[in-house]
Amino acid sequence: MGRVIAIALLLIAGLAHANEEPDCDPSSGLALDASCLDRKPAGDNAMLPSDRRLAEEPPDPSRMQMLELKGLQCRGGRFGMRMPTTVAGYRALGNLLGERSRAESDTYNWHRFEYSGLSVSAVFTLKKPHNGFAVGAAISDPRWNHLAGIKVGASLGELLALSATSGKRVTSPVSFCGHLEGAPDCAKIHFVKGVITKVEYECYTG
Repeated sequence: MGRVIAIALLLIAGLAHANEEPDCDPSSGLALDASCLDRKPAGDNAMLPSDRRLAEEPPDPSRMQMLELKGLQCRGGRFGMRMPTTVAGYRALGNLLGERSRAESDTYNWHRFEYSGLSVSAVFTLKKPHNGFAVGAAISDPRWNHLAGIKVGASLGELLALSATSGKRVTSPVSFCGHLEGAPDCAKIHFVKGVITKVEYECYTG
């Protein structure tokens, strides 16, 4: 009789365990139950608890490493680019390794020019005299420093001081923007031990 009761209790315990929901939250630190791998969320937009916590957290601006540097703009000013305004001007810059172009709209053509240590994207009007302007550039060789206000080989400390963030810890790359609202012109700075190794201009074109 006692043996029968023991078996019955074991069966009841097994049924209770089978009806328990496995822990499917990967943030719990426990090994996931195998059934979690095949489980579909309840509803199209359902999330696991760990995903829900991430979705509820607002973005942290400090992680984005976007700092305000007043006066920064892609064209003109102290920190801007000083690029040619014609296709012929780009072809005369130096040893051109590559050039690509495509129709950007009914009024503009897009061009990309590649050199050693420099690449530039620019747009030019289809109507004569076909003038244009740079909309982006990447500079990694100091011999092109005359084309930009932010110099490869210069100290990052000056930019940090001008952006009122002197002493703030930043990691490479860090973006400096003319303002932090809307769609500003920015320069993404790569650096090693406080020395600028690459400058990427990212321009707002509307």
